[in-house]
Amino acid sequence: MGNTLVMVYLVTGNNKYLDMAKKLGRYFISSVTVEKNGSYVWGYRPTPENRKDGVGEPAWKGQITISLPLLLYHYGIMFNENDMDAMAKTFTENVYLGKSRFNKYIGAQKKRPLCFDKKYMGLIQCIGGWIILDRFSPEIKKIIEQSIANRIDIFPGGWFGGIQMSLAYSQRLESLSRESISLK
Repeated sequence: MGNTLVMVYLVTGNNKYLDMAKKLGRYFISSVTVEKNGSYVWGYRPTPENRKDGVGEPAWKGQITISLPLLLYHYGIMFNENDMDAMAKTFTENVYLGKSRFNKYIGAQKKRPLCFDKKYMGLIQCIGGWIILDRFSPEIKKIIEQSIANRIDIFPGGWFGGIQMSLAYSQRLESLSRESISLK
């Protein structure tokens, strides 16, 4: 919803939509806990009474949540590079457990490897969505690429194993385009 509000504001110039998007951004940041490793952790459903959650939301959902702060940052509305770096650390320090294994949650406190049984196959594909933060940590792209190449059991369709992976692939192409432009 927040992303839609940002886009409607950009198309219409109506500050009402900008104000609503900013309120969502502020609500999000008010629910963030900064971990000792510098990463951001936020709850799955933060309420006004309980905004902090040490476990954090599931990793497959986190890749959707980060899209609003990234969009607000991209258009210079809210958030800064430090915020984006902290969200990238959420993936590299908390979600990624090494050797193409991923934590079930975004929190640093409880490492619960995501089970790779059929129940979670569709959800594990969403890990690819974290690639939208690769400009703040190029390691993210490498982790995802290596995991797709090394774990065909959990990424059987590779970049085209589902909607989220296809979207991740488009981000990968965009980042490759950025790299080729910077080389010229």
